[in-house]
Amino acid sequence: MGTSTPLVGRPHGVASPAAAGADDGPVLVQSSYSRAFGLLDREAGWLYVANANQNTESFYELQHNQATEVAVDPGLQVWLRATLRERLQLLDAYYVGH
Repeated sequence: MGTSTPLVGRPHGVASPAAAGADDGPVLVQSSYSRAFGLLDREAGWLYVANANQNTESFYELQHNQATEVAVDPGLQVWLRATLRERLQLLDAYYVGH
């Protein structure tokens, strides 16, 4: 298990992403029961969800323990899709090697 990846083994209860040795990008999240994946802002300010079962995408602003769905700018949507794809490829590469 010598393979290092930014997807595995990061503590969540630290003061900052830098303290955990993490990058500045969002955290990959996955549903435990479905083909739904997402990106969570490390500051917990937003959540992007791509649901492959329902072929939907959603973007939420997270404030005061509430999630509000908002429309996504097309440029941001391109970045979110590319980032999610990149994180899933890293995860796939990690598990293929183990």
